[in-house]
Amino acid sequence: MADPSVLRAELLRRLKEGESCRLVLGPCPAELLADEELMLKCLEFNAYVVEYLPAELLEKREIWLRAAKQNFNVLRRCPALLLDDKEFALQLVEVEPMSLKFLKGNDKEVVLHALEGSGLALEFADDSLRADRDVVRKAVQKDGLAHAFASEDLRRDEELALAALKSSTAVIRILPESLSRSMSFLLQAANAGGSSILRFLPEYAADKVFVQHVLKFDCTALAHCPQLMHDPNLQLAALEAGGAQGAAALELAPKELREDRSFLLRAARISPQALRLAPEELQRDRSFVLEAVRARGAALQFAPFEHRNDPQLVMEAVKQDLGALAFADTSLRNNGRFKEEIALLQQAIHVT
Repeated sequence: MADPSVLRAELLRRLKEGESCRLVLGPCPAELLADEELMLKCLEFNAYVVEYLPAELLEKREIWLRAAKQNFNVLRRCPALLLDDKEFALQLVEVEPMSLKFLKGNDKEVVLHALEGSGLALEFADDSLRADRDVVRKAVQKDGLAHAFASEDLRRDEELALAALKSSTAVIRILPESLSRSMSFLLQAANAGGSSILRFLPEYAADKVFVQHVLKFDCTALAHCPQLMHDPNLQLAALEAGGAQGAAALELAPKELREDRSFLLRAARISPQALRLAPEELQRDRSFVLEAVRARGAALQFAPFEHRNDPQLVMEAVKQDLGALAFADTSLRNNGRFKEEIALLQQAIHVT
């Protein structure tokens, strides 16, 4: 007779490697099938081990909790006496929220507990709870796509739709037309979910007026608008709308704009980051850098060393922004003559 420990190890190995329960457990000795500890380990690999267990093990909660964790669909074989037990139901949805499919979906406490793990469990809630605003709100906050399982009335509710969009912008594809075709709602949606909603609204991604509004909420919106992203005026509007984060919009601009001298100088009037994002060829171009720092003195921080050590160029930057002096090369800042010129400039500004 084979060593029981060897049999146990072999049984677990075969299940782990994906062999069917029929082949592994069908010829298995009854004493092994009655070994609760062993069967719990087996259930980690295949939930349908339950089909081969003796009746006394099928009455144990831990068996079904382990099985549900591996594949909740096996609960269709779970004894009704267990499924009707609220304490056990709470344990089940804790382990696997979608276990709600096989439970009574009208118990609000159980449903809410399931929604803590997965908003999509709303699909298996009773109709009365799918029409409950608090229940639906909790579901869509956990997973926006749960919005599809709300009652028809609540699916048309703007507040809940916006809550769902904050969780997943893909929700925009499943909203009722009363919302998905409403310009005012879509602008609120852009504020709630960001410009990524444009990925799911190609007709609006080509609407210049709509996109201009969206840019107020998300300066990177043009990344989702292939037909408009080459428009320099829109790119500059995005840069300005982004404020301190506007450089993110410029980084996403098409290459031809990021290499365009005229466009970058216009951008430099809005953000010093334009010089940082300029190609090396333009960063080395003294006349380009001079115009950039005249527009925004702080751009000096992104200039190459030779420009930060250029008295005339640095002075132009400081005239625009006294703080730009901090970006000048140390040797220039310590130059006696240059220090005198800066002192005169500061005095003139102070007098003015």
